[in-house]
Amino acid sequence: MRTIINIYTVIGVLALLSISQPASAQQKIDPTLEVRRDFDAYLLEIQKGRIKPEYPDSLGNFNLNFDYSIFDKPIANLYEFSPLPSAQIERGAKSRYPILYGNFGVNIPLNPHVDIYFQPTLPSNFTLTLYGKHDSFWGDLNRIKLEGAEALKSERLTKAPYSKNNLGINAGHSFEKGEIGLNLEYDRNFFSFYGFNDSIYQINNVFIAPDARWGTTSYLKDTLSHSFDRLGANLYLRSTNKKSNYFYYDFNLKYNYINDNVKYLEMLDADQNYYNPFYSNEENYVDAKATLGPVFAKHHRFLIDLEYQAANSINSQKLDRYNVDVYPRYLFNKNKWIFEVGLKLGKYVDKSEDAFSVYFRGALSYELSREKLWFYASVDGNNQFRTYSQMMDLNPWITPSISVRNTREPLIVRAGFKGEVRERLSYNVWAGYNEYKGYMTMFHFTDNMYGPVNTFIASYKDMNKISAGGEVFWKSDAVESGISMIYSKCDNKDGSTVFNIPEFETRAFGRYNWRERIIAGITIHYRSSGKTLAYYDRNDAMNEESSVTIPAFAVVNLDLTYAYNRNLSFYLKVNNLLNTNDLYYLNYGNPGVGGGLGVVFKF
Repeated sequence: MRTIINIYTVIGVLALLSISQPASAQQKIDPTLEVRRDFDAYLLEIQKGRIKPEYPDSLGNFNLNFDYSIFDKPIANLYEFSPLPSAQIERGAKSRYPILYGNFGVNIPLNPHVDIYFQPTLPSNFTLTLYGKHDSFWGDLNRIKLEGAEALKSERLTKAPYSKNNLGINAGHSFEKGEIGLNLEYDRNFFSFYGFNDSIYQINNVFIAPDARWGTTSYLKDTLSHSFDRLGANLYLRSTNKKSNYFYYDFNLKYNYINDNVKYLEMLDADQNYYNPFYSNEENYVDAKATLGPVFAKHHRFLIDLEYQAANSINSQKLDRYNVDVYPRYLFNKNKWIFEVGLKLGKYVDKSEDAFSVYFRGALSYELSREKLWFYASVDGNNQFRTYSQMMDLNPWITPSISVRNTREPLIVRAGFKGEVRERLSYNVWAGYNEYKGYMTMFHFTDNMYGPVNTFIASYKDMNKISAGGEVFWKSDAVESGISMIYSKCDNKDGSTVFNIPEFETRAFGRYNWRERIIAGITIHYRSSGKTLAYYDRNDAMNEESSVTIPAFAVVNLDLTYAYNRNLSFYLKVNNLLNTNDLYYLNYGNPGVGGGLGVVFKF
């Protein structure tokens, strides 16, 4: 607790320093790759980790889809190399010259990272961006040991290689009242199943202990691993009409293909004979969505959302899982009021369910004080269509036989206040209630008919969740700082223990910009302790006696950037300054204290 208090003190000091600092010019480089503005003369006007809430615009924004999931971040992105000069680009005027942006860095333990973006010169109504990314890890990580019912960091090290590679093309064309575009992306990734702890497992009276070969890079890369190819495409056509009366349209057609090749080790008998089965999962996913409707006098909209989602189940070539949604709605925006009412009609089919759903959607925002304070509230329902590709992004160590099911949210209730003070301080406080049908959590799977003890399967539970949170963001000429907090209380409807959901989580950051030459930053993530299952056997179901406590942790990262000139800057990072045992999934530890150097350029 003392550590956390000290951390927040640092952020407070950074905020106080902003009172007398000079103004700074801002530049934003956009990773969405829709670069449509001239770049300023500096590389350093970055706003990474920004917590500022999105306020309803009483002049023309009808958006009432407030985002409360500020901490739901896929495990695959938790520790990817992310220097301060992150590439964030904003839409604006078309650039008059080619742009080449590069980011090269390396961390210790060995973690190289490369980002390259290129935009050629085209006519003003055309955009084209090419990009490539690489991120990999080749260092050693501490194994995890189980002492009693607690997961702790072991002194023994193990290899934990992974590699993520991404190539993409974004092309767009704008015309008088709309725009059309195509986005293409290709991923080639592999992850090793390195998450064996130092304990000795006993399954069916057979003792299974980690093998010495599991600590070698070649074995983890070539045998105890999986690699996948993924191809994605998105074609869109949308209206950009700004007139008072017009017909609004927005069409999106998405396709995603993944081929996951899994090679891992199994032990089958008491003699501990090994063999290497090979698994391959292919998934096709299609999402076609259209939003259509008339706009009257800027204040009234009658819209209808039509969406079709489909994917094949594991070991099937047919699109036998699908979800169809029809959502007619009315939106009003005038003076201090913004509200939306509608009815969501859905038909969803997967291996476990074939049903029809009806959800009411109602949301409102009222301006209590002009441009200073808003009250908002909403009642909603939703069907979450889940895919194997999405689950891979969430947890790259899932077993290839994992059960892929949809999750229903029959009731989602939210209410809160948002506001700002003197254009410096903004805040957001909220509370809510969620009801889930088939909420997904992941556990270790020890049934050796299907995989080793370090892979994960999915469990689906009906659950209720009460949550509350808040966030504060401060911005001055030279200092940015913010903090977000969320509290969740969950109960399974069958009375069983809730696993893998911490009760409390907070993130904070601070950033100081000295004369556009030097930027110093700090980020903090704190997560309370929670329980998970160490063993999950299909014959023994969920044995709560095998639960393990994952200790609370605080991860502190520091970064420092120096701008040599308008085209070149250098950065230094220190990761996990406190060297904490930050476990998001049991046995899969993350790097301890480390750091790295990098360079950013643009021409």
